[in-house]
Amino acid sequence: MRGDILTLKSRREQYDFSAHSGDSELKKVVKDFCRKGTERVFVMHGDKTESFAQWISEEIGVDAYAPANGELFTF
Repeated sequence: MRGDILTLKSRREQYDFSAHSGDSELKKVVKDFCRKGTERVFVMHGDKTESFAQWISEEIGVDAYAPANGELFTF
């Protein structure tokens, strides 16, 4: 608020899922992670990343993003 820069020690996790997982399997995994406290989901690969991120936001109630290549996020 005064222009100070704060260094935060946040926890990030990355999971690499098989491209052979189906829609229902991916949705189940995301639901399970979100029940355990996941606060944000970044959908990084696939044919329908935007619609999957929208489903996560609407159905699970967790912030979800499908960033464009090179897009930056600041929280």
